[in-house]
Amino acid sequence: MEPQTLEQKASDALGDLLAEAAKARTVSIKLGTVEYAQDLSKKLLNHASQLEGFYATLQDALQKKKGDKVLQGILSQVASSMEFGEKAQARSFSLLDCIGISLSLQNIHYSPTTTFGFTLSDYLAVLYGLDLM
Repeated sequence: MEPQTLEQKASDALGDLLAEAAKARTVSIKLGTVEYAQDLSKKLLNHASQLEGFYATLQDALQKKKGDKVLQGILSQVASSMEFGEKAQARSFSLLDCIGISLSLQNIHYSPTTTFGFTLSDYLAVLYGLDLM
């Protein structure tokens, strides 16, 4: 298999940019109602807009055949932006997981032990692979 040209890489990146932008918007919407997460939500929304901008720029560069140097510069910016997006979404999912734990624990009012005999410590140990003993 021959190595991909920069044009092929750029063409492949177009679909990835739109998919990543959609994912960032979805996570931003989920975080929008979470207390203390509005800043991260806004950053993800800005990230989605930036990716959409890269899509338009990359598509224009491909259509006008602007050359490898221009494509390389755009792809380098895309890679940096994608790295930020991965980290921001990981933080978002961690936050949403914590909120989920908090919400599920609100149902345990009568005892620190659930009806199945698991304590909160057991639950967190299984969830995060921790040894709390």
